[in-house]
Amino acid sequence: MDAEAVVETLDQLLKTIVELEVAQVRGALKAPRSRWRFTNLGLGSLHATLAPLKVEESSSEAILDVAALRLVKGFAVAETEDVIPEGWTPTAVRRGRTLANGLKHHLPDGVTLTLVRNGEPVPDVPTARVTSEVAVHLKNALDVRQESIGSVVGMIGSINIHRRSVAGLWPERGGSRLEVTFNAEDLDAVRAALGQRVLVAGRLKRNGAGQIVRLDMRTLELLPTDHESLRELYGLDRELTDGLSSLEYLRTVSDKP
Repeated sequence: MDAEAVVETLDQLLKTIVELEVAQVRGALKAPRSRWRFTNLGLGSLHATLAPLKVEESSSEAILDVAALRLVKGFAVAETEDVIPEGWTPTAVRRGRTLANGLKHHLPDGVTLTLVRNGEPVPDVPTARVTSEVAVHLKNALDVRQESIGSVVGMIGSINIHRRSVAGLWPERGGSRLEVTFNAEDLDAVRAALGQRVLVAGRLKRNGAGQIVRLDMRTLELLPTDHESLRELYGLDRELTDGLSSLEYLRTVSDKP
């Protein structure tokens, strides 16, 4: 196999697993980028074994274990299904697609991914064969097939304006980070909402399996955080409570004859 192709394949593999690591860390000031090492590297082939080298402070060995598990299980699912694998973000899907698509010219039979522990395959975790067919399924997983108007409550955890204006939204009800696209004039509002609990309303784009591929934002509303108590809430108009919090106002009312 061509040496350059080997390097490109391993590079995309590492980028995919790093994205699966980042996708688990909510609210970190700096996204983790843990480093990996080779514990085995065969000459004249693509046979290699990877293991964590350095775990970032905002990450953990448990998070890396989950990232590795989701990498293998995700590619196994993508062998036959047009779905976003569990724990995968759209970015991870694109990384995986690039990896699989690059194999068709150099390794038409694909490569095999196996999750190992102490040198042995982990029981009950399927081995994945990554081929160009996987690239087709991952492409289809991000194709928009359904659109509807809706909203999602969650936390804005990232902003990217390099190629297009995209924010990362962690849904409050769980699940993988969602891509939220927004207009340039909304950048200041989105920046102000970074790290905050919000309600994002707009057009929901779903794939054929009904999974949300992205949310095109129309409005953004800041919401009280979970830790805010009644003492911190003022309602729609503070003048109605003479500038007092809800709890303080209720106390004054209860003291009146």
